[in-house]
Amino acid sequence: MPLYIAVGRMLLGLTALLAPGLVTSALVGSDSDRPSVRYLARLIGARDLVLGAILLRATQTGEGVVPALWFGIASDVIDTKLSFLSRRGLTPWGRRLAMTAGLAYAATGAAQAVARRADPGNGAGAGRQT
Repeated sequence: MPLYIAVGRMLLGLTALLAPGLVTSALVGSDSDRPSVRYLARLIGARDLVLGAILLRATQTGEGVVPALWFGIASDVIDTKLSFLSRRGLTPWGRRLAMTAGLAYAATGAAQAVARRADPGNGAGAGRQT
């Protein structure tokens, strides 16, 4: 499962980097064409690309999967909270999308991190690819 989280995060990151309007149009509607909005989308995309690459590397080596998951979880929880605080600036669809995606990624990551910590055969929480 961490492999799928890593790939999903990297795909979202690449999309935001290469086609920021595609990501931002659902979130902010007509403001998605503003250069500042595209810039911020690319920043977030770069962050998700890096978090995904770190998690992907961890799944390949079997070391550091749990910490990589928790860094992603922290990012997703912050994103969800910020989406809630900024809800008036988002489209109705964008608000639901941002909050649902953030919660889903955080919950999936947390479930994987907890399961890996509870499994004594995985190298003290280091994790292994699934």
